[in-house]
Amino acid sequence: MKKKITVKLDIQKIVRITGNHGGYETGECLLCEASGWLEGEFGSPYSTKDTGADLVHKKNCLMNKVLA
Repeated sequence: MKKKITVKLDIQKIVRITGNHGGYETGECLLCEASGWLEGEFGSPYSTKDTGADLVHKKNCLMNKVLA
């Protein structure tokens, strides 16, 4: 029998700010290790078109469900 597990994420602690560049911030996701410019407060979900420099979470990252 499968048990349902609920995971509560504190998103304030998952995306770490790594730099502030005159109002534009860079960050890193501690779950999937994606990093880049922050579009929004917590980066962008995997489904977002990646520009190559923005923080876009990897496909299996739990933050995709939070940001959806």
